[in-house]
Amino acid sequence: MLPRHFLSKTDTVTRPWLDPACPAAVSALEHDPFYAYISAEFGADPMRRRSALAAYFDYSIRQGAQIGRVVHLEEADIGVAVWLLPQSDDVQERERLAPTLAEADAAMAVCYLETFNPRSLHFYEHLGFVTRAEFDEPATRAQYTIMVRAPRNNPGDRDRRYRDNVTDGS
Repeated sequence: MLPRHFLSKTDTVTRPWLDPACPAAVSALEHDPFYAYISAEFGADPMRRRSALAAYFDYSIRQGAQIGRVVHLEEADIGVAVWLLPQSDDVQERERLAPTLAEADAAMAVCYLETFNPRSLHFYEHLGFVTRAEFDEPATRAQYTIMVRAPRNNPGDRDRRYRDNVTDGS
């Protein structure tokens, strides 16, 4: 369920403070089972539901910009990608993720990800991620995994202090 702060009585999908891609994200994802579930309390009022989802997407895009990658299409109001996950070719995907992981390493930042694809766990493990928890997503009942990755001092050596904190729950 969406927290109340995602919606005020005057919000609309086109509020100027929203990321320009929010209306497109709402149109594309409002019927997705996960987003339908988290906005169910607004189901009787489609405009309030769309407004709540727009605020949620705005928040997600801003978080992605702070701690990951956000890529807007040339016309920012027609689409956005927030952190691209590997799909098929591991080598190509490693190359796509390398700049972001290098930035995280330079900042000594711990990274995390969520994946619904158990086949991608091995791929992420090769990048230094370890499984931290597994959950069942309530709307779709699909299992997802949360993984974390400690920063590395150099490409072949992880900093032990951070690795220990990531893997032991500290």
